[in-house]
Amino acid sequence: LELERIELERLEQERMEQERILAEETLLAEEEAEEKRREEEAAAAVAAEAKRLEEEETEKKRLEEEEEEAKRLKEEEEETIRQLEQEREKAEEAKRLGAEHLIEEERRLEEDRLA
Repeated sequence: LELERIELERLEQERMEQERILAEETLLAEEEAEEKRREEEAAAAVAAEAKRLEEEETEKKRLEEEEEEAKRLKEEEEETIRQLEQEREKAEEAKRLGAEHLIEEERRLEEDRLA
């Protein structure tokens, strides 16, 4: 009877030891799972920040390109205006010279007629 009691105590101690080991392994697994979850969250946050920065950079480049295009169009417009102004001045000069030539021609014709 004493041997059975001793055997039962030994078995009970083994069972308790196994439960303790199982509890430790469970706790360790839970801690590892929590650590993995935190790492995944951190990785997701880093990826989200990288994507945000990339989108920000893309938008910045797009705005710079639009600004350069607007500047180029403004320069083209200013050049066109300068060219049109020069053409207008040339036309006015040609008109003035043509008018002077006609006046001179009329004066000569009048002198010839009077002569």
